[in-house]
Amino acid sequence: MRPIFLSSVVLALFGGFEAKSAIANSKAKPIAGEKACIEANTDISGNNVNDGLSTKFYSMNECIDYCKRTTGANYFVWSDQTFFDPNYQYTCWCKANKVDTSVSYGTFSGPLGCAPEANCCLNILVQSSGSLAGSGQAHILGYYTKISEGEDGHPVYQQTTQLKHFLFYRSNIKNWFVNDAMGVNQGYALNSGAETCITDSTGMWEYYDFGVGDWVPDPTARAICVDDVPPPPEEQCNSGSLCDGCVLTLPFENTIYCCKDQCQYGWIDYDPNNSPMCTCGV
Repeated sequence: MRPIFLSSVVLALFGGFEAKSAIANSKAKPIAGEKACIEANTDISGNNVNDGLSTKFYSMNECIDYCKRTTGANYFVWSDQTFFDPNYQYTCWCKANKVDTSVSYGTFSGPLGCAPEANCCLNILVQSSGSLAGSGQAHILGYYTKISEGEDGHPVYQQTTQLKHFLFYRSNIKNWFVNDAMGVNQGYALNSGAETCITDSTGMWEYYDFGVGDWVPDPTARAICVDDVPPPPEEQCNSGSLCDGCVLTLPFENTIYCCKDQCQYGWIDYDPNNSPMCTCGV
């Protein structure tokens, strides 16, 4: 069965931010199917056994490992950089118990027993020196971290940059996909390998080229293991009311952006496909 290309891929070519926004409207649910116990967009209320604001954790697995070493912890709650409050982005809360759950976009949570069990790498880098790197789908390249187990024991990864793409395996057609949503036979790019670990895959990487209306192979693309995932670049801009009084501003998607350090002169650029998305200079 050949993967289906839908309009979500078009959004990636002309603005991955719009494609990303579709995730924010989803209800809290297991992120790797019914058998998964790690839930996306879900907060756990319970007794904290640590100060989650004291240390930043730039991957969920780092948070899980930390809580497993924390006395009295049985659950974890981790927020990525899509969480609405910057002060709580990349925070890790270890919980002694689970009283209730609530919807919280950009938050992942679950019992510590949900830590990934496969021997695949926790962190990977998807890279290319070929046509994919210069294409409209280059946004799928970069660092990913393992967030759960997926179909047939294949791990599920999530990109660590603002776009937060998922890399997951579909057992019904034996393909890996990179997409904003999981459990679908479509994506921005795919890998035809069936190996349990994507870094062991002998399959070809392909990406959808909207210009030619077909999948294009890139023999140079691959996923490799890395020890650590670097923290994402710090955003250089403010937005909204923080830009009041600034001369140099830039509207994007009904939001006004301005430079943090100097907003009276210079230049400002905003591109949701870059990291950081907003850049400034004088």
